[in-house]
Amino acid sequence: MVGDFILANSLINASNTGNTELVNIVSVAAQRLAAGELLQLSNVQNNDFSEQVYFDIICGKTAALFAACGEGGALSVNASKADIQNLKRFGELVGICFQIRDDIFDYCSDSSIGKPTGNDMKEGKLTLPVLYALNSTKNQTMANLARKVKSGDVNEIEIDTLVKFTKEMKGIAYAEKVMNEYADQAKHLLEIYPDSDVKESLKSYIDFVVGRSF
Repeated sequence: MVGDFILANSLINASNTGNTELVNIVSVAAQRLAAGELLQLSNVQNNDFSEQVYFDIICGKTAALFAACGEGGALSVNASKADIQNLKRFGELVGICFQIRDDIFDYCSDSSIGKPTGNDMKEGKLTLPVLYALNSTKNQTMANLARKVKSGDVNEIEIDTLVKFTKEMKGIAYAEKVMNEYADQAKHLLEIYPDSDVKESLKSYIDFVVGRSF
């Protein structure tokens, strides 16, 4: 409800600018958020462990917000259409990195992170590290556990077992590799711009997103 309230205020503030393109950006972000949430709910019934669906979900949720920020920021300073689209994509890539890092935290036991181990699985979510582990090994026992996660019929011991399996099958290392590939793509998009403090700040921001520990 708090998220809905903030989004509604964003739409009102966008409308107050009198810029219909900005209103459209925020509206599309809201639409993508809802579509991503619906996809995540419907994916519970899917017995497959699809990385593509995972990316469709995070692009429709987290990455959509980052993309709207990049696009809206560029629009607000009257950037060219090419730059607006470039920075929209930049935001989307950073958003993907942010979500992958957040999902990796679900497999860490460090209390300073602020996210309990296995929390996503308790909510019925299977994220990139465990999807890789399942798809790369085809372990039927672990696949059955993963389907129990989706159905919401899983206990703490089973979650711990699946987390341990993910670590042993190098699911975290794989997710970090994919995240860094997206980070490199985001940095590459900045190379068309001249060197400046802003450019360096954006590069540093990418490094912060992929390297954060909370």
